[in-house]
Amino acid sequence: MKTHADTSRTIYLAATLAIALLAAASIPLIPAISSAAADDDTDTSASNPVTFPLTSDQRSAVANAIKEDPGTLPRVIAEEHNVSEAAVVEALPDDMSLRIEPENFEAVWADLATWEKPLLIVIASGSVFEVPGPLGTGDFGRGYYNIDAEANAWGGHLKPDNLGAIYLIQKPFRGSDTWQAAFYDKEGARVFSLYVGREGDDPHGPTLEAFEKLWDKWQS
Repeated sequence: MKTHADTSRTIYLAATLAIALLAAASIPLIPAISSAAADDDTDTSASNPVTFPLTSDQRSAVANAIKEDPGTLPRVIAEEHNVSEAAVVEALPDDMSLRIEPENFEAVWADLATWEKPLLIVIASGSVFEVPGPLGTGDFGRGYYNIDAEANAWGGHLKPDNLGAIYLIQKPFRGSDTWQAAFYDKEGARVFSLYVGREGDDPHGPTLEAFEKLWDKWQS
């Protein structure tokens, strides 16, 4: 039975996540959108892939940084060399990073929503928000992908048209392997990531299997 504290914590996490997503994605706060709005048109057509350019010197420096310590966070390498985080992820070896174009957002999200134990992470202005638990599915309306808070653990309005790329990333960090789906905007800034959750020091088995199936699906 849920206690009052449990309910308060759920409300707090949902509110925190909504604020963080809006800040990280630079999405203006909008009124709630009903499911009827899903009939509105939205532009999900394929376009030219967004590029995250590097100069030859930057490319060499980033490659050396990755080679020296594969466990370094892409965000840290990006800050050290004054490049976008997505450019660093793009430079990772093929067995660490797999790019998916953003027009596939809905298909990717549908698969991510099946993960049993993910951890949603949003970094905004140096603050890190961590929200455990499955994603909710939604529908399109008025150019947004709308997640109903009443039917899911949290709700929000995502803007897939503002994405530049989606990456599946599997790489070490602080001595442990990590797996995530990371969403970046067109400037190469990370909007949010969904990590494979853990049970103690080990990855959650079924969720890791789901990640591996997603990788195989988009690699082929």
